[in-house]
Amino acid sequence: MALAQNLDDIRSLAGKNQWDKAKEGIDSYLGNENNAKRSEGWYLKALVYYNILKQGNNGLPAGYADAFMAYKKFLELKEKEKDAAATEHEILFGLTFNNIDKANNDFQSKRFEEALKSFREVEEMENFIVKKGFSYQAFSFPVYDTQLYVNIAAAAINAGKEDIAISYYQKIADNKITGKGFEGIYRFLADRFQKKGDKPNRDKYSSLGRELYPEDEFWCQLPLKDAGTDKKKLFAKYEELIKSYCNNYTTNYNYAAELYNYCFKQTARPADFATQHPKIPEILKNALLAKATVEANLLMSRYQLNLINDLIDSYNKSTDTKKKDAYAADINQRYEQVYQYAGNAYNSIDASKLDTQPKDKDNYISACKMLLDYWDRKNDKERVKEFQEKINAVN
Repeated sequence: MALAQNLDDIRSLAGKNQWDKAKEGIDSYLGNENNAKRSEGWYLKALVYYNILKQGNNGLPAGYADAFMAYKKFLELKEKEKDAAATEHEILFGLTFNNIDKANNDFQSKRFEEALKSFREVEEMENFIVKKGFSYQAFSFPVYDTQLYVNIAAAAINAGKEDIAISYYQKIADNKITGKGFEGIYRFLADRFQKKGDKPNRDKYSSLGRELYPEDEFWCQLPLKDAGTDKKKLFAKYEELIKSYCNNYTTNYNYAAELYNYCFKQTARPADFATQHPKIPEILKNALLAKATVEANLLMSRYQLNLINDLIDSYNKSTDTKKKDAYAADINQRYEQVYQYAGNAYNSIDASKLDTQPKDKDNYISACKMLLDYWDRKNDKERVKEFQEKINAVN
């Protein structure tokens, strides 16, 4: 009779919204071993804690976990007492919904450790509810809560706990979940496993990402890292890629840029210069077929200008008239290439927006200088003056 009276007193306090006093009472009540064997006390503890948490009370650092544990204990004892448990489970669902709100608020307020803790508590709650087959007012949690996993991973990254993020992104990727922005998950996993030196997992998620997002050119860049700093291995890998699913703009342009730097940016020409440099224009043509960018056009022009400089040196050193004629013809032919590709770049840039586009400004100046060089070669003083004025106007 005394035990029942204690619970009645606690219910009375709860009925008056005196939740702090009710908490003291229920904690004391359940501290008795005999009382802890009865389901009613645990239900009341879940109810009291739930209402304190709803009020935003910060005096329960483990409040959601404690309330959830109390409700599970209630269900466990209720089953042993062979008595039907509440069918709506309002407290259980309320705890879960409130904890989701808390986690979201913590995340928005940049309390990422707290957000991570709450999101993972929500995961445990949802899994329990799903396993039990519970619903509330016709609502059921999904068996697989993709958005929750995304939230946990985001909180983990911001909390500096990348390994936790990886494990949750794996849950998503292993189920081949797709949608707007989800390609970043597959990229993240492939990149992180690359950095960890875990090639099997890198290849696994790269393969999944390529399968689900075949248009994403990121998958073509990852295998290049296997070459390390060995240029010969790198070029061989590029050759392999452009003959496969990676015959796209990015792969071709990057390959051409790597070859250009290798051939022209060293203090001396490499030993295999004669066999490597002719590949550059062919690869750039493939890149330009895929996407006619300013950068690819300018790189083609730079390539030709470098060869023109070499030819001018050879022309000046030669005393053979036929050779000099051949050099001159080659120089003129290559200048036409400069004109074509620099012109393409120049025409693709909106000169009215250069003040807000630093990259476009640099490319615009480069294109103008190349075109000025071309018209100087043609001895067209008016066009030289025109492009010099364009350069002066933006410098």
